[in-house]
Amino acid sequence: MTEAAALINELPELAGATLGARLGRGPSSDSWRLDRDAQSLVLRIDRALVRALGLSRANEVRCQRRAAQQQLAPQVVFADPARGILVSHYVPEQVTPAEARRAPVHVKAVGKLLAAVHAITDVDLPVMDLPAILNRYASCVGTHAAHGRAQSLSDQARDLYQDAPWCLCHHDPHLLNVRAAQCLIDWEYAALGDPLFDLAALLTQESLTNEAREALFEGWGQPIDGPRLAEFSVLYQAVAELWEAAVSAAS
Repeated sequence: MTEAAALINELPELAGATLGARLGRGPSSDSWRLDRDAQSLVLRIDRALVRALGLSRANEVRCQRRAAQQQLAPQVVFADPARGILVSHYVPEQVTPAEARRAPVHVKAVGKLLAAVHAITDVDLPVMDLPAILNRYASCVGTHAAHGRAQSLSDQARDLYQDAPWCLCHHDPHLLNVRAAQCLIDWEYAALGDPLFDLAALLTQESLTNEAREALFEGWGQPIDGPRLAEFSVLYQAVAELWEAAVSAAS
């Protein structure tokens, strides 16, 4: 019996569910679709990399539950952060070409979605501690160069975050994490932070036309500090590169 099947038998919250297709096998977790009557769920089980990267599943659950109150994230059905188990409502991915996902009309709606997330400013939510995250990544890599890079990026982050408005941020809002421009999935890096990090993350990961880029800003609906956004874009790219090195070293 697989671990996923065993959990269905173990957890009362999953009573009556049947194990469906594997949805993903990422570097930090595996996930399966579960079906129960007319309801579909997602079961995610962590792999060892989660501990190595220092991901806080408890913080993730707090942020996802808060966003779900406003239908900006899937509802959490069951969570056991200590065991690395999360069960959420399944939100199907729309099968659309990349060009359609990046079309200005869709990207504008994504901007509105991010604005709704960024409107959440509850002070009891966890706060992004980027220096601590960078140090953890550098420890995974285990080289002097990585620690030096983490220190340099930490200094840059401290300067940028001095002016942060501290609102809820997803921190990985690429378009495949968007569902029908209405909610976001995969909240594992969510915390209070600077919304320009979210915009920088999306713009860095997606090849948007100038028209789509302007549509994103229009949907987001707030003035854009161009130079500061550019600094966040450089920071995000560097963080992503250190993350990739950490995953490679720890896997």
